[in-house]
Amino acid sequence: MGSAAGEYRSARTLFGVPLVHVRYATPDAGAPAVLAWFAGGDRAYGLICAWGAVAIAPISAGSVSVGLIAVGNVSVGLFSFGTVAVGGLAFGCATIGVHAGAWLSALGWNTAQGGGFSVARIAAEGPVAFAGHANDAAARAIFEAPRLIQDPTSVLTALSLVSIIPLIAYMLGVRKRLGPSGKAGGG
Repeated sequence: MGSAAGEYRSARTLFGVPLVHVRYATPDAGAPAVLAWFAGGDRAYGLICAWGAVAIAPISAGSVSVGLIAVGNVSVGLFSFGTVAVGGLAFGCATIGVHAGAWLSALGWNTAQGGGFSVARIAAEGPVAFAGHANDAAARAIFEAPRLIQDPTSVLTALSLVSIIPLIAYMLGVRKRLGPSGKAGGG
């Protein structure tokens, strides 16, 4: 089955770009990346949202995601959430950011909180912490100050659940395409 049989591209466009373009199948050799306002597939470039193996869009979710808001195994964005997260505000297992929060290691330009290793310029908290204020009263005051995200674990849980929505939509599209027997064409 070629990739044309495993794709959905909406008939509606905006400024010549499809509203939705999703690739369900493995692309043919040399096939271009999926491009749309809302894009999904192996390589998805979205003008608003993208999901897939490599997702690049203002809002992206994927194995590798790049965007203003990026959620993925490896994510890069202004707000970055992932196993390895790099960004302005980065949360995950291992993070690098202006403000970094991690279950394991956090490297922050201003602040870092980590369950293991934390390094920052201004304040750091964690079992092994290095900063101008590391594990002291000033660091605690900085991290206790009112901020946008009070409970990073709840935010990560919510983002994980929300990131499942495109995957479910993708799965349902594949299932519909294959039909009840699980074979292409429904036969």
